[in-house]
Amino acid sequence: MKKSLEVIKELIDAIEYADKGENKKAIELLNSILKKDPENFLANYILGIIYKLEGDFEKANECFEKIFLNNFSQLSCNNLICVNFILGNAHKVLYYAEKLEKTKKKCVCVSNFHKALIYMESMEYEKALEELDKLLEVNNKFILAWRFKAEIYKNLGRFEEALTCIEKVIELGGKNSASWMLKGEILENLGKLKEALKAYYVALELNKNLKFLYKKVGYLELTQGNYNEAIKYLGEYLNNYKDVEGKYYLALAYEKTKDYKKALDLYSEVIEELENKKINEVILTNSLIRKAKLLEILGKLEEALELYNKALN
Repeated sequence: MKKSLEVIKELIDAIEYADKGENKKAIELLNSILKKDPENFLANYILGIIYKLEGDFEKANECFEKIFLNNFSQLSCNNLICVNFILGNAHKVLYYAEKLEKTKKKCVCVSNFHKALIYMESMEYEKALEELDKLLEVNNKFILAWRFKAEIYKNLGRFEEALTCIEKVIELGGKNSASWMLKGEILENLGKLKEALKAYYVALELNKNLKFLYKKVGYLELTQGNYNEAIKYLGEYLNNYKDVEGKYYLALAYEKTKDYKKALDLYSEVIEELENKKINEVILTNSLIRKAKLLEILGKLEEALELYNKALN
């Protein structure tokens, strides 16, 4: 009895050391306890938690595995899922998650979440959706689960379902630039370009550093016939990125505003960048044809004819 009381006192001392941030002293004391009693559940658990907090996930894993092997514990199983997820041991995460799920407790949502992430990484989307649905049965307001579902449905080309999920994210309070940008992408795939444009503008209002989004905004403004807005956003985009497709869209916008000189210069740059390269052949051909048409309008028929021939070849 006396020895048991001494161990309890040492465990309390170890917890107090850890609580003060004196992890080295706590670890030394816990290891001292484990030398005398290697299977001490509480000592292994506290030691595992300290190693986890210090970022030493391998040692944390060893501690939790000792508990798991000696006597199944939900606490150790939960921690083994988290630690192995960080260590990249996907097969172990799935193994411990399966063990935890057999307890039929609501805490299984932890395992569902990690399993969903693993299935997403391996592109097993249907399995990921199953795990996310199980999680949402426990907590229907888990924003991240709805967001992941939206991402998966988008990747599967199930855009209506994706839209329902991302709207749920926004409804629940996930009103950040990433959510609105994803909504814009989904709407764009559904052909709802005006709505997509509005979503992208909201994303830009929330985060003005999304310069890469200027290309999408510029392109959609171009499709809506708002050529000056297209020029504004595509021009700003090209100030930050080298992108031949963006340059082609900007040339189209200038052509539509009848600024033929700028359009011709940009088409020439696109052609120069892509000629003799087996990439973006559609953009190259279209640039040749559109430049030829402009030259024809300007009465430069010989130059236009030469470009038409190039486009045909």
